[in-house]
Parts: sequence; C-alpha cells; structure tokens
Amino acid sequence: MMKFFASFLLVFAAWAVLTLPLDVQECIVGIVVSLFVAGFSRSYFFRRGARKVFNPLRWAGFLIYVCVFVWMEIVSHLDVVCRIITGRINPAIVRVPAAEKDDVGKTLLSNSITLTPGTLTVCTNRDIFVHWIGFAEGKKVGRLFEKTGRFLTG
Repeated sequence: MMKFFASFLLVFAAWAVLTLPLDVQECIVGIVVSLFVAGFSRSYFFRRGARKVFNPLRWAGFLIYVCVFVWMEIVSHLDVVCRIITGRINPAIVRVPAAEKDDVGKTLLSNSITLTPGTLTVCTNRDIFVHWIGFAEGKKVGRLFEKTGRFLTG
C-alpha cells in the first residue's frame, strides 16, 4: 500500500506541475488519472534498478550527453546541407558495433543516430545497422554517442 501511495503522490505531483494553474475540475481528473496510473506503475517505480534515476552522476552524464547530441545535430545539419549543395552523397549501410548490452542503451544509441540528419537506424540486433548518406571509409558513426551514452545506461 505504501508503494501505491508513493507512486500516486509522484504521478500527481508531476501532473500538477504540468497543468498549472489548477482548477477543481482539473484536480479531480488529475486524482482519478493518477490513481489509475499509480496502480499500473507502482512496481516500476520501486524496482531495484529504478533508483539509478536519483544518482547525481547519471544526471551529469545526461547533461553531457545532451550537449554532445546538440553539437552533433548542428554539425550534421551543416554536413547534410553541404552534401545536398555539392552533390557529394555516398549512401551506404554501415554496421555499428554496439558495446551496450542492455536494450535501453541500444535504444538510446539507435534513436540518437536516427535523429541525427543523414543517418537512419535500419536494424538493431547485436550490432546496429545504419543507413548513412555520407559514408567515408575511416569514419565511425555512433562512436561519440556510444561513449557519452554509457553515463546514462552503465
């Protein structure tokens, strides 16, 4: 019962912050929805690995990851614009060896690669297969994301 109550408070607090200013009707709907969500999510919030979210090193790693991702987005946009203007497009499907063992790490890496212009994650098995419009023999796609992503999933 304590897990359910704590989950309810966490969900309702998040909901209340997102819907400010509150009316009576909104509070009633928020309470009903929060009770429903807490019923399903109480086991998720209190499982053993969920405490990793409160680790300050993970938050610092997340900030580093976001900064690297934004920088790579800017560089990739400029690269794609230059490739379009000059016509130097060399498409290829590249295998990216994923050092991440868990599904969350692979998903984070795959989504980061897909969100970067000029790349698209095609398949994720043990390795990640990426369609890349600017293939160059020596370049490593995903290496920078993989290094910074370990802060979040490791």
